[in-house]
This record gives sequence, C-alpha cells and structure tokens, in this order.
Amino acid sequence: MARFHLAGINPFGPILEKEMRVSARRMRTYLLRVGYLGFFLLLLFMVYSASMDDRGAGTARNSQRAAELGYGFFICFTMFSILAMGIIGPVLTSTAIGSERMQKTMHVLLMTPISAWQIVAGKLFSRLLIALMLLGLSLPALAVVRLLGGIEIEQMVAVLCVAAALALSSAALGLFFSTMINRAYAVILLSYAVQFIIYIILPGVITSIAVGMRATSSIRITALITAFDPYFVAMILAQGNGRMGSMMFGGQIWIECVIIQCSMAALLLLASALIVRRRSRSEGEASAMIPSVARGFPVGPPPLPAVAVPGIPAPPALSVPVIARESGRAVSNNPILWREIRRPLIPKLWQRLLAIVVTAFVLLLCYATLAYNDALKEPEAQIFFANVFNAGAWVIVAVLSATVIAQEKEGDTWTLLMATPVSGSAIVWGKALGTLRRLQWPAAIVLVHLLIFWIAGVISLSVIGLILWIIVTFNSLWLATGIYFSLRMRNTTSAVVYNLLMAPLLYGLPFGILTVISNMHYPRTGYEDNVGWYFPYYYLSSGMHGLIYARHNAYFTDPSGQGTSINAVLQTAMSVGGLYVMVSLFILFYISRRLNRLVGRAEQIEPVRRQKMRANSVSL
Repeated sequence: MARFHLAGINPFGPILEKEMRVSARRMRTYLLRVGYLGFFLLLLFMVYSASMDDRGAGTARNSQRAAELGYGFFICFTMFSILAMGIIGPVLTSTAIGSERMQKTMHVLLMTPISAWQIVAGKLFSRLLIALMLLGLSLPALAVVRLLGGIEIEQMVAVLCVAAALALSSAALGLFFSTMINRAYAVILLSYAVQFIIYIILPGVITSIAVGMRATSSIRITALITAFDPYFVAMILAQGNGRMGSMMFGGQIWIECVIIQCSMAALLLLASALIVRRRSRSEGEASAMIPSVARGFPVGPPPLPAVAVPGIPAPPALSVPVIARESGRAVSNNPILWREIRRPLIPKLWQRLLAIVVTAFVLLLCYATLAYNDALKEPEAQIFFANVFNAGAWVIVAVLSATVIAQEKEGDTWTLLMATPVSGSAIVWGKALGTLRRLQWPAAIVLVHLLIFWIAGVISLSVIGLILWIIVTFNSLWLATGIYFSLRMRNTTSAVVYNLLMAPLLYGLPFGILTVISNMHYPRTGYEDNVGWYFPYYYLSSGMHGLIYARHNAYFTDPSGQGTSINAVLQTAMSVGGLYVMVSLFILFYISRRLNRLVGRAEQIEPVRRQKMRANSVSL
C-alpha cells in the first residue's frame, strides 16, 4: 500500500515518458533549437566583431581584450538566456491541459490509475526539458568564456541556476492558466501580463518609492525585490556582483532567487493539480445529474404506435416531451465573419471585470509613482508609455492572429469548416476582421490614456496621431503573418512561436548582420543604423521627442545620423507605415486566393451565390 501511494505522488510517471517521446519527434523542437542557437551565435559574433579594432596592439592589450571579450560573451549569455526562458516557458505549456480538454481526452486520462498530480507534473517537466535542452546547447559558449578569463565558475553556475528556475516558474505559470482556460492565446497573454507586472512594473514602482525612504529601509526593500526578480538578479550577476543587496545564505542573492522561483513553481503545480482534480469531479457529477430530457432527448423507450381495434376507442397518443429551441439570430451570408466578430477577447464576464480592474490598477500605480517622483507631467514619460503600448500590441496581435485557425485544427472543427461551401476569402478575411474586433478593448485603453494626458496638456494631438499610426500600421504585419502561420502549422504552440520570432528576424537579424559587417571595416561604416528606417521604436522615441520639443528647435537626426527636420521624419513614418499595411494586405490576399491549395481542399465547382441563398431563406 505504501508503495502504491509513493507511486501516486511520483511526478516522473507515464505521462512524462509519453510527452517526452512525442516532443522528441516533433519538427518544431528541432526548429526551436536551430532558431535559439542562431540568434545566440549572432549575438556572440556581434560582440566579437566589436573587439576587432585593436588587433595590432601589444601583448598586454591583447590579454586585456581577451578578458573583455569573455566578459561580453558572458553578458550576452546571461541576458539572452533569461529573456528566452521567460518567453518560451509559457508558450511550451499553454496547451498542456487545454488541448486534452478540447480533444475530449481528459476524462479518459482521468479514468486511468494516473493521478492528477502525475498528469500536471508530467506535462510540466516534459515541456521544461525542452527549455533546459536549449540552455544545454549554449553551454559551449560558457566554456569559451572560461578560457578567455575574467569570469568565475560561480557566476556561470549562478546564471544557469537562475535561468533554469525562471524557466520552471514561467512554465508552471502557463500550466496553471492552462488548467482554467482552453484557449492557448489567452494563456500566453495572461502569463506574459503577470510576468510583466510582477517582474517589471511592481519592482520598478516599489524601488522608486523606496528611494525616498530612509537609507536602511531602502536597502532592505531593494534587497527583497531584487531577490524576487530573476531579471534583476541576472543583471547583477552579469556585473559580477552576486552578493549585492542579499540578506540570507551568506550573501548569495542568486540562491535566494532560485529558492523563490522553485517555491512559486511548486505552489502553481500543486494548485494546477487541485484544479484538474476538482474540475474533473465537478464535470463528472454534473453530467451524471443532468436528466436526459434536459439534454434534449426523451426519457425512456419511444412510444408504441396505436393500433386501431374495431369497437374499442383508440387510446390517447402518448406525448413525448420536446424541448423548444430558441429561434437564433439571423446569420449573414458570411457566417465566418458573423461568428468571428461576436467572439470576445475574454469569454467570461468575471474575467473581463478582473482584467479591467488589474489594468486600471497597474496604470494608476504607474501614474502615482510618476507623480511621487514629480515626473508625471514630463513629456518623456509618454515616450516610455508609447513604447510599452507598442510592445504590448505586438505581443497581443502576434498571439491572437496565430491562434485563429490553429485552434480550429486542435478543436477538430477545421475539417468541418473545410467541408462547407465557404470560400477561402471569406475564411481569411473573416478571421482577420474578427481579430481586429477582439483588439478593441486594448485599443480603448491606449486611447483613454492618451486622451487623459492630452486634456492635461502634456502631449498634443499630433503626438497622439503619431502614436496611433505607428501602433496600428506597423503591427498590421504581425496580423497577416500570424494568420499565415496559423494556417500552415498543425498546433497553436508552433504558430505562436513562429509568429513571435518574426519581429526578431525582421529587426534583430539585419541589425546583427549589418553590425558585424560594419565592425569589420575601419573606420566603422554604421550600416546597422539603417534598420531604424523601418523600426517602429525609433519613430516612437525620436518622433515624439521632435514633436514635443519642436518649439525649441531641438537638433534632430534621422536614423543614418544626418540632420533633418521633424516634418521629414513624420513623412517617412507615414510612408513606412503605409508600406507595412500594403505588405500585410498582400499577404492576406495571397492566403485568401491560395487557401485551397495551401490546405489541400478541392476547388469549388459551382460556388454558392447570394441570390440563391436569399431565395432559399425566403422560401423557408
């Protein structure tokens, strides 16, 4: 009996073995490794090319340059690993439980002797192994760093432990939301939002408030916040000061961070197991208690037909209870568009209210912090908000658009949709317009924020127009690419990962290659600055700065470093934004025209005409 109970709490059960075998055979696992290593090697090559300008120096200078190169490699490894683990973790577990529920396999899984704890633990650790494999693939870079010198082994071990702990906690966070929400995009967005709040907003707010307090209290509060935030710990470790602000374990702050992250992961994993167990029991009891009549079926066997006997009156016919159906709303000639524009961003009312309350609380907290530091009326604060809003719009659009069709495939409704006489244009444009419809609440939050500060006289209408133009037009590209990947990929996770990688490929890859080429020339050519011509954050930063201080005739430069006027930059921003929209429309038109070939559906011989549909509806 004791052995049976110990086997029930063992997290390394059959689910882990099954998930590891399945994930090892997926093509996306290998593509993820290639992409991860590709970006990492590009960053290392950029650092190496930056140190090639003094190759003819003496022996002492070469030794110092080698140590500086090792330190640069270590900083790249630290920050890249931490950011990658925080981003990849929720994506890997976004469909861990929700996919089982959508495919109707969760009840079958719970009928086996496998406990809910083993299910969630197996799902978590199998996904975590993928993230840890990425860290393992980048370990040769640390060997090179050790050979170059300047970095201690303790720092390397500390960075690896913090990155692994962050991967564990972020994956557990995605798993926790997956037990409550079936939609993968909602799980990913919620996980990113929680990480942004607890790791960036709250530490920044508390630290800025603690600065104005007494010295002793400020140090203690900063130490607690730093130990809780793995990103702060990573920056401290990259600077070679792992004992800064620590209060426990002999000054090893990274040990505190690892313990906190592992504790959070354990609590989230336990909560996930309890939710899975409770929901399975409640759903099973509810299905058993619902009578057959409530499901729309008659109770008992069907009535026997009445037999007419001469001289005996016929018995009254037995009536069968019939459930009256609600007369549905009229559906237009484009059912895809009709359905998509009625799908909310957040399905349940309490979730919407919670999202509104949390968003308002975070914004008010940021406003209060800026007011506490006398920076609320500073125009530069709006540059920070504009960049944050654009980054949030990128994540939301990229995730939403990448799940519109992939979720149909995971829910076994895509085959049914392909069997209907609906054209490819109706499907693609219906999905695109439905995604835009679900973005109305995030857009309303941005608009309300801008109007508040316009009424307060902090920014002008021209600044509001520039911000809205950049956010809408530049992020339209991720809408088109997301629908394409959602159409081509089999599952939601792959589509989301590929679409999120499009922005680093579009901005980071050319910047890295041009930086390497520029560093190989003496003097440097500065080719990488040309990326700023189509980089949205350049226009949000420099463009807003130029509009705010246009009255002071401040010196203004374009991405190439040449002096120019703010009007020329604004015209360029309008042209580049229009180019983004044109590319997005071209991608959507291409997908809509070739959808049948992309998905392998037969062409429609005789398309359904609207006049026939109207005639049929009138006759009915």
